Parts: sequence; C-alpha cells; structure tokens
Amino acid sequence: MRIRSFISARLSSTLVSIAIATVGMVATPAFAVPPSPEGTYVDWNIPGTHESQDFYVYPTSQNQYYFWADQFSFTGGQGCGAPAGVSLCAYMGLQNNASGHVAIFSVFGNGVTGSTGQALTVCSSGCEGPGWSILVPYAWQVGHYYRVRAWIVGTDTWGFWVAEVNAALNTVISESYLGSITAPGSHWIGASSTTFTEDFGPSITACSQIPYAGSFQQVRDESLRATTPSPHFSTNAGCNNSSITKSGSWYEQQMGVPQ
Repeated sequence: MRIRSFISARLSSTLVSIAIATVGMVATPAFAVPPSPEGTYVDWNIPGTHESQDFYVYPTSQNQYYFWADQFSFTGGQGCGAPAGVSLCAYMGLQNNASGHVAIFSVFGNGVTGSTGQALTVCSSGCEGPGWSILVPYAWQVGHYYRVRAWIVGTDTWGFWVAEVNAALNTVISESYLGSITAPGSHWIGASSTTFTEDFGPSITACSQIPYAGSFQQVRDESLRATTPSPHFSTNAGCNNSSITKSGSWYEQQMGVPQ
C-alpha cells in the first residue's frame, strides 16, 4: 500500500513502514541505510457503498511533520495503489507541517479538478498519479475531537469539511467547509479504508531521534456505522518504537515512543 501526504511546498513525502508493538519493544537496531519510523495502519470495512465518510481523530501530540489521515477509494476507479491516473483514491486528515496546523484533502485520478486548492501534476515515485489537493490552515489542538468529512454534493463531486465535535461524536462544536473536488467516474465511496500516521520529517540517523506522535483514530459512515477494524504494520524493517492499541471504538497510533 502506498501512503503519501501532500502539502503546499512538499508534494513528495516519506513512506512509513509499520510494526505493531504496544509492549516489549526491542533495542534500536543498527542500520546500513538511514532508519525510518515504523508506520501504523488500521484497515476499516463498512459494507456497501457510501455517500460520505467521516474520519475522527483525537490528537495527543503536536510535533511537526506528522500526518494523521484516512485513505479510501471510490467505486468507479481501480482503487488506491492502482496505476497512475486510474486509481481514484483519496486522502483526508490533519497535519502539522512547516506552515503550521492544516487540514488536507487530496483526490487522485485523471481529470480531477477542485473549487480551490491546486492540481497535483508532478508525481514522484510511488505516487497515485495526477489529481487535486486542498490544503487549508486549521488550528487543531491536542486533546480535542475532530471529524474530517467527505460527502457527495453533486455528480462525482465531493465536498470536504472539518469540524470539532464532542467526545460522544454526536454534536458539532464548530465546522468549516473547505471546498469541493470533482473526480469523473468516482460514483460512490467504497467499503474499505485505512487510517494511518505518517512521519514526513527530515531524515534521522538513530531511532531515538524520532519525535513522538500520538492520536486516537476511527472511521464511520453517514449512519455512524463502523465494523471491526484490523490493525497492522508494514513488513519492511525500521525502528521498533511505534505502537497501535485498541481503546473502545478507537485505535491509538503512536510513533517515537520512548524506549
């Protein structure tokens, strides 16, 4: 699976690999190449097709160069990871980059356009292809609950919102509409999605240099439905200080956990 964040001055980023361990973390290994954080992923499946998707995130840290996001595919395309131009894949979430705290929405596919934001026309290795990205300053805070939403607003057109919500996830405290993206042939949102944490910061020389990042995440559809998620880590080697822990309907994802 290829997970990639997009920010205004940085359209290529670092893939995160994952290894799940909430206890028993081992000593930092020696690396012939620069080490990288273990990525954290949780796969979600809500049967059927959907007119909307909600990504809920509760940040517990605000170190720079982290992206908390939900990746999902549309039923009219070949899905995330397909060849460039036919993937019809989307990412949405919260980030702390060099410009500050932001909300990001990106859709990949041929002919994708947006009401605001910028075209994604330059694609580095592993990118899903051309598309459109909306990046908006958003002053998210540690210890608050947020809902990042995609909802169909017209034929193959998706509106994006970010809201602060209460702990029960049933009351909106404040909400901002960030714009829309039209993805020809997208039709509906599919059943599967993946939430993840990505570190896109500078290269490191030791695992102890990974800044801490933590958040609780979950995914719901327009009816607040969610099914049993599946946490996992990628198989490529990396530092051993990441974790995924279930907490009720939430999954806590952490990177840079002190050893």
